[in-house]
Amino acid sequence: MSLETASIPHDLKVTMQNFSMVYPMEKTERRNMFLSNIDQAVNFYVQTLHFFPANVNFSPEKVVEKIENALRKLLVQYDFLAGRLKFDPVKGRLEIDCNSAGAGFAVASSELTLAQLGDLVYPNSAFGQLIQENYLHSSDSEDRPVFVLQALSGAIENNNPDKITTILYAVDIRSRLGPPSFPSSYTGNAVITAYGRAKIHEVEEKPFSYLVKMINEGTSRISDEYVRSVIDWGELHKGFPYGDVLVSSWWRLGFDEVEYPWGRSKYSCPLVHHRKDIILFFPDMDEVIDKGVNVLVALPSQDMKIFQELFNGFLADLA
Repeated sequence: MSLETASIPHDLKVTMQNFSMVYPMEKTERRNMFLSNIDQAVNFYVQTLHFFPANVNFSPEKVVEKIENALRKLLVQYDFLAGRLKFDPVKGRLEIDCNSAGAGFAVASSELTLAQLGDLVYPNSAFGQLIQENYLHSSDSEDRPVFVLQALSGAIENNNPDKITTILYAVDIRSRLGPPSFPSSYTGNAVITAYGRAKIHEVEEKPFSYLVKMINEGTSRISDEYVRSVIDWGELHKGFPYGDVLVSSWWRLGFDEVEYPWGRSKYSCPLVHHRKDIILFFPDMDEVIDKGVNVLVALPSQDMKIFQELFNGFLADLA
């Protein structure tokens, strides 16, 4: 792992061509969609980027046309994506008004080629220029689209060794619930937060197997009863469990398996963030077997140096 700044561009020379609302291809019935307690807690946009190499059989204009038509068809089956979040003051809950108000669709161009973007794996904050932010942060919260698609051609050091540190991580609960279980078509959030806890001196002194066991125990406790208890907890407290850091794995999301008419994406990743309490794991997509895993860590520069020293020391102990 290197802290040297890669040769990456900071100005992607992006020009917005058009922003419009895309509506369902067919009329859909208006309804209010219930959101689970899990959905209530994680009601934020997930900004994801997908990079594709050029395909001589698909011009940028043709790609935009196909994506827009596909989106119009999608909004018929998944009508809530064309709806709007609203708050029900009687129930005290967020819900989706499936009102066919449309999904955002932005088209932009860049003067840079894919090769000129440099190493796509490197967490470049300039990629934020590829996201259409203006509509997402509209002052009219009731008119923010649920879905927007854009086409573009804890402290590291602590002096108290007895302090308990907590790691949170997401666990898919689809296979962990007894009947009634989730239908295969369910598209809501079906994850809850598991945790592992240890004293700081235990993390520093115990063998690696101890840490693995700690995480495994956190996963093992996620039973049907536990999940339903967590959902009930969310009903009462309307919050999110506390932890020093949250680890989220994107390994099994399957972005690398999606076949588009113009081919698979060269690389897919989340937009780099600056929250130092979240760590993301996601796979490499260079079609190299067992190449490894990408770990996205955001820290202030002075803390990153400390993190590198600790991390390299940890790897040396495992060797």
